[in-house]
Amino acid sequence: AVFVGSAAQRVGIEQLLDAMVAYLPSPQETPNAQASDASGNAAELAPDPNGPLASLVFKTSADPFVGKLSYFRVYSGTFTGNSEVWNANKGQSERVAQLFVPRGKSQEQIDTLTAGDIGAVAKLSATVTGDTLGQRDRPLQLSQLNFAAPTFIMALYPRDKSELDKMASSLARLAEEDPSLHISRHPETSETLMAGLGEVHLEVALAK
Repeated sequence: AVFVGSAAQRVGIEQLLDAMVAYLPSPQETPNAQASDASGNAAELAPDPNGPLASLVFKTSADPFVGKLSYFRVYSGTFTGNSEVWNANKGQSERVAQLFVPRGKSQEQIDTLTAGDIGAVAKLSATVTGDTLGQRDRPLQLSQLNFAAPTFIMALYPRDKSELDKMASSLARLAEEDPSLHISRHPETSETLMAGLGEVHLEVALAK
């Protein structure tokens, strides 16, 4: 089926959402997620709100008002605000203050998220894209996200030597938001190198 509409003019949006409810599968109708426990044994996760907590961070962004935002999907269990979660990839605890649900460019605060929900949490210290957040007493690790290997490399220079530190921190933030960007330093020339999926990809990153 093909749906034609305009989000800016609010044309056809209700019909599209009705079709998504009618035709797209719910979490209960999709195959269960595969994870591994602390011993490396395979575990199958049903989308059960009462099951062990397992949520995958699939995107990281820098919000000018909220700060670092980690977007995640809950595959099992219930994610609660004002709590602590366990980062199975880093092996450390993360403090969760407020939970948000993304609504376009804004975020709405919410108390809990259950299996199948997508939400966001601000200012996690160690968590990056691809990490699994869950329970310390039952750590589960979901499969890592796979990103395309870089194919284009560009050397970067600050406009002024005094901006070198600012450039380094900005590049680190860009790489955190986009794991398909790779920042490195050439061992012989000491040039700062940025690698990505193509010239346009790197130009967009530079514009940011």
